Amino acid sequence: MIGLVYIYITPHFETPDSITHVAMINHVSENNGALPVQSKDHGQDYGQQASQPPLYYYRVMPIWSAFDTSDYEAVVGNRNLLAISGHPQRLGNRNLVIYDQPYPPNLIGTSLAVYAIRFVTLVMSSITVYGVYQSARVVMPERVGFAILATSFTAFNPQFLFIGTSVSNDNLVTMLATLITWQMLMMLCDGFQTRRSLLLAVMIALATLAKLNGLVLVLVVALAGLWVAYRTRDIQGLIVLGVSMLGFWLVIGSWWYIRNLTLYDELFGTGAMIANYGKRRTTLELLITEEWTGFRQSYWGLFGWFSIFTHELHYKIMDGLSVLSCVGLIAYLIRFRKRSMAIVSFCILGIMAVVGMVMLVWWTSQTTGSQGRLIFPYIVAFSILIAMGLHGLRIPAILITIPMMIFSMI
Repeated sequence: MIGLVYIYITPHFETPDSITHVAMINHVSENNGALPVQSKDHGQDYGQQASQPPLYYYRVMPIWSAFDTSDYEAVVGNRNLLAISGHPQRLGNRNLVIYDQPYPPNLIGTSLAVYAIRFVTLVMSSITVYGVYQSARVVMPERVGFAILATSFTAFNPQFLFIGTSVSNDNLVTMLATLITWQMLMMLCDGFQTRRSLLLAVMIALATLAKLNGLVLVLVVALAGLWVAYRTRDIQGLIVLGVSMLGFWLVIGSWWYIRNLTLYDELFGTGAMIANYGKRRTTLELLITEEWTGFRQSYWGLFGWFSIFTHELHYKIMDGLSVLSCVGLIAYLIRFRKRSMAIVSFCILGIMAVVGMVMLVWWTSQTTGSQGRLIFPYIVAFSILIAMGLHGLRIPAILITIPMMIFSMI
C-alpha cells in the first residue's frame, strides 16, 4: 500500500537512472530484443545502460510493447535544463524533466506504459520484502518479532520504497538475491536437497543476467555449500549444487558474457563502459571522507537525482541504530553462541555484506556510484544483521517498527 503512494507521488523520471532504463526498454522493444552496442555516441538516451545485463529489460519489454508509446520522444525529451542533480544543499530546480501533467497521473501512451512497468517492479519489491521476512524466520524461527524487525529495515526504508517503485534493474536483482538468500539459509539449516540446489542454480543464473552484482551470490552460495558439505559430509550434495550452478549458468546466462567477449574482449563490458564514459580518478581516502555521508544518506532516504533530503533527524536516528546494532552484535553472538544456525547465518550474511561493500568500493573507485541503492541486492543481509544487533540488546521490535512505518508513509 505504501509503495502505491510512492508510485503516485514520484514523477516517472525523478529516480536515479530511470530515464535511461526506460530508454533501454524502448530500444530493446523497437529492435525486437536486440541489445545496443556500447560506443562513444553519448547522444543515445540509454547512455551507459548499454553495458547492463538484459534480463530486466526483457522481462518488462512485453508490457511496454502492449501500449502505444508513439509519444515517447515528446514525453522524455522535455528536459529541464536548469535541474540541479547531486547537490541537495543548493537551492534551485529539482525535476530532471518538465511534465505536462504530473497530477493527476497522465494515464495514456508512454506515461501509462511506465506506470504499468512500475507496478510490476513494485511486485518485485514486495517479493523482496517477503523474502527478507522468510530469511529472518529461518535464522530465528521461534521469534516472530525478530523477523518483523528485520523486515522493517527493508519494507519501511524510504529509499527502498523510492527505488523499489521506479523503473530500475536494481529491483529485479534485489528480488532474486533475497530469494537466493532465503533458500541458501534453508540449505544451511536442513542440508542439501536436490530440488533446492536446482532452484538456487536457476536463480543464481538469472541474477547474473539481471545485474553484475548478482555475481556476488555465486561466491556466497558456494561458501555456504562448502560449509554444509563439511558439516554433513554430503559430498554428493555439494557436487549436485556445484554442477547445477555451472550448468544452468552456461544455459541461461553465459550467452551475454560471451557476447561481451566477442564485442569488447572482456566478460563484463565494464571496461568498455569506462573507456566510453571516462575513468574516475579517486582514492579510498577520498571516498570515505567525501562520499561516505552521501552514501549513508542515500541508503536511508535521498530522493530525486541525489537532490532532495528527507528530515535530518531521520539520518541521525538510522545512524544511531546502525552503531547500536554493531555493539549489539557482540551481545547477540555471546547470547546465542551455542546455536550453530545463529552463528553460521551471521557469518554468511556478514560475508555477503562485506563482499557487496568491497565490490561497490571497487566500482566507485572507477566511476561515480556512491549510492546506497547499489547495495540493495544485499539488503536482506544488512536488514537481518541490524536486527541481530538490536535483538542482542533486547530492544523490542515494536519500538522501531511502528515509527519506521509511520515515517515511511510521511
